Amino acid sequence: ALHGAGSSIAQLLQVRVYITDIALWPQFNEMYAQWAGDAKPARAVVPVPVLHYGCLLEVEATALAGT
Repeated sequence: ALHGAGSSIAQLLQVRVYITDIALWPQFNEMYAQWAGDAKPARAVVPVPVLHYGCLLEVEATALAGT
């Protein structure tokens, strides 16, 4: 979605992660670190009881538009 909007990981401003089982956090955090690389946007973790369609997590992100 970032690339489709002419943006990139480097232009992320904020990421919010909704997660149904906080025990999954270490696994997600490892994958996130590899994906985000040197980008360090503000990040929030929100434990939730359930997500649509049985998903275990949902990621919401805000980034600068491409120029």
